[in-house]
Formats: sequence, structure tokens, C-alpha cells
Amino acid sequence: MLKMILTGTLGLFCLFLYPGSQTNAQGQSDVADKQKIQALRKDFKDTKRIVQSGQFDEVHTSLARFGEREPLQQILCELDFGTPVVQSTAFAKLPRVGGWFSIAALSEFLADTPQNMKGRSDAYGVYVSPQIMALKILPQVVPNPPLGVANAVRLMTYDDEREQAVRTWARWLEANGSLRTLQPVGAGSVPSENVCRDVLKHDPASRAYPPINSK
Repeated sequence: MLKMILTGTLGLFCLFLYPGSQTNAQGQSDVADKQKIQALRKDFKDTKRIVQSGQFDEVHTSLARFGEREPLQQILCELDFGTPVVQSTAFAKLPRVGGWFSIAALSEFLADTPQNMKGRSDAYGVYVSPQIMALKILPQVVPNPPLGVANAVRLMTYDDEREQAVRTWARWLEANGSLRTLQPVGAGSVPSENVCRDVLKHDPASRAYPPINSK
């Protein structure tokens, strides 16, 4: 017990004597992040190479996690205007990107609109509705979520459970305004069809799955 007290006291004494140690550590971390971002940006510009090597998804989501505007805009366009398979892969990126960007993007799919509530399909697969996808992914993105990962089968079967889950999430998100500061925030990303038409035209994730018999 005495040893623990002495060790703790020594640690506090060292922090008192060397208050710059924590600052230096943070500074080194910031430098490392900047170097990593620069390397990722370089890779991201060499799109053909990273697509061919299978590294595009990793580079794309890593840059988005650092708050880089271009990959965040691409993901937003994939979610809002991508074909079914492209939208599905974009949903899968959000837990890796995190932050208010992902939370805000998912919250847009909670409303009971026909577009949000309808399942989708194409030549690549069949997908649950965007609303159910949002209910499944939100618990993976927010800290201390009010609900666990949704059971898609139950929500598709029992409307009352789905409606209750939507209400719970809507109230919880409204009551937790501090989530808006979680990085990446995604400032500057535009959910516009005009903008996204051109973005998706050059988006490697979209070009990998050309639309075939989309429904």
C-alpha cells in the first residue's frame, strides 16, 4: 500500500516538475498525424494504383476520419445518391469514419419517408431499408448509445418496435447536442444532387459497381 502511495506521489511530483512533458507528447502526436495525412493524400491522388492494389477503401476512410473534405463528400454522395450496392458499402464505412459526420448522415435516414423505409436491390444484392441500416449502425458510431445494434428481421416484422426505436434515437440525438463537436464534423460536405452527380461520376467506389437493373 505504501509503495502504491509513494509511486502515485512520485508521478504527480514529476508532472509538477515537468509540465511540458504532456505538451511535448501531444505535439509529437500532432506531427505524426500530419505526416500520416500527407502520406494518405499522396496515395489518394494516385487513385489508379490504390484501386488496383485494393488499398482504396482503407486510404479513403482513413482520410475521411481525419476530416478531409473530398473523401467525406464522396461518402455523403454515395449514401444519398449512390446505387443500392454503393449506398450499402458507404453505410459500412461510417463506423470507421465516426464523428458527427457519420451521426448526422445516419440521422437523416431515421425519418419515416418512403425513400428511407423501402428496401433496395440490384444485380449485386438485396438490401434492407436505409432506415434499418441507420438503426443498425448508429450504436456503432455514438458513445453510450441508448439502444444496441438493431435486429433487422424484427424491425422489418414488427412496425411498433421499429417506430419505437426511431423515436428513441430521435429524442436521444436531440438531447445530446455535444455530439456535434465529435470529429470529423464534416463541415462543408454538401448533400446536393447536382454536386453529387459529378462526384459519383469520378468516384472509384461507384465506378467499381456500374448500375445494372437497379430497382
